Amino acid sequence: MGDNLRAIAIIKEEGVFPAFGFICFNPYSTHESLLQNADFLYNSGLGHVFYLYQTRLAVLPQIAISCRMIRDGLLSPDMDYKIHFHDYDFFDPKIGMLYKIMKKIYPKTYYIDTSLEMDWIRSKKNLDKDEKENMDAVFSKVDRIRKQVNKLNFSVFSQCVEMSMSGKPIDKIEEYCNKYSIDRYHKEYIDLYEKITEATAKYKSDRFQN
Repeated sequence: MGDNLRAIAIIKEEGVFPAFGFICFNPYSTHESLLQNADFLYNSGLGHVFYLYQTRLAVLPQIAISCRMIRDGLLSPDMDYKIHFHDYDFFDPKIGMLYKIMKKIYPKTYYIDTSLEMDWIRSKKNLDKDEKENMDAVFSKVDRIRKQVNKLNFSVFSQCVEMSMSGKPIDKIEEYCNKYSIDRYHKEYIDLYEKITEATAKYKSDRFQN
């Protein structure tokens, strides 16, 4: 975990957008491994994207783990490319139920996050001094929201894992989730995104014309 955190920090310091992938759940996930994943997402600053808490290993016929899964009864022996790569069970049924609960939470800001990152980098290179100062102020608000969402996502996910670990009924975990709206910052996030899109439209247009 330490090496990955240092790598992300160095990349960001150099003004490069780190496109990232992450697998949170796998067929043999444990509550402990999920809490470790949550710690990584939170400490890396990537945890504002709740989708990363929902990701699940895609199992294809050629990967080695499929043989073990078939032996453990988690995957059909007839598994082939016609079967969906998420059509398998979890070794721990509690993890399977927890995954289903997490999949119900899907903040709407995920797909605009990459665009915001790219605009952040480009604005520093293409806008004049006054425009850059205005954008820096807007991006500071974006960063503030991300930190708040990162903290909220970590808290909700970790609490759900701990409740599952302690044997809490599924309906109690769902009840806990319903108390929190993890996309409560969505409107403010979208408003800032639209401001940034409008402000950076000029240099995008010039770039394509040239």
